[in-house]
Amino acid sequence: MENHPEIVYLPWDRPMLTTAVDWLLAEQGDGIPELDECLLLLPTRQAGRRLREALAWACKERGGIFPPRTATPFHLLQSASPHVASEVACIGHWVQVLEGKILEKCPALFPRLPEQRDFTWRRKMAESLHALRGTLLEGEWDCAQVAASEHCQEEPLRWQNLADLEAVYRKRLSKAGLQDLHDAKRKAVAAPDVRGAKRVILFSVPDSTSVIQQALLKLIEQEVQVQIVVFGPAYGEALFDEWGRPIPDKWESRRLPLDDGQLIPAQDEKAQAAEVVARVKPYRKNVHARVAIGVADRAVLPHLE
Repeated sequence: MENHPEIVYLPWDRPMLTTAVDWLLAEQGDGIPELDECLLLLPTRQAGRRLREALAWACKERGGIFPPRTATPFHLLQSASPHVASEVACIGHWVQVLEGKILEKCPALFPRLPEQRDFTWRRKMAESLHALRGTLLEGEWDCAQVAASEHCQEEPLRWQNLADLEAVYRKRLSKAGLQDLHDAKRKAVAAPDVRGAKRVILFSVPDSTSVIQQALLKLIEQEVQVQIVVFGPAYGEALFDEWGRPIPDKWESRRLPLDDGQLIPAQDEKAQAAEVVARVKPYRKNVHARVAIGVADRAVLPHLE
């Protein structure tokens, strides 16, 4: 599709790390692979670290590698300006805003203000407001835009109160010579800084947000090669949209390639973890090389760790 990232579809019949390394090195000729002009965007920093390590190991006999840079997608929204407030600073300024009488002018948002608006209450509320604006950022919104939009049909007064608070907060930051972190990220969408990278690859990110998509489109306008790598079943390209995101309706109708003998019931999270441990135990020292565990329910993790 013109002016849209190229979708690269890779099979998931092998470990994704192995497939990713093979794909990245396939186009490299003899000698030391040169991937230093690539920026790989992965779901987590740990995923990036593991991919760099796997590339280095795969190129050991080739004399090494000029490695790619790795980051998470929100790296595209980083600003180099020294005037951008840190997350701690943003929350601190929110705390100060919540000290003022502005709260009494927001009855829709705070119908029953606590009598003791101590630091603990203000800090927790500040963190909630900062997180809310971070969520809105993902869709390229802020509180004022939501309040003024046609989408604000439910609880318009609450959104107007949020917009009023946001305006006071921004004014306080401006007086301190600072810019809000989320506002800086929204501004960075128009000119994402990839520090000279000529190729940007979004690797196995199934939930790219609107703000990241717009940043990638801006990179294409800057003549940066942008690719989205998707892993899936054979002939499963139609299961994903143009941004490499799973299409829920199509996945809900798929049957798992498992028979009843492969499904092991467990009473609770602790029992699930115990079943997993029992099945990986025979691998002993080879467990890290031979076994991968996918956890769909976070409640299981504490029992596995």
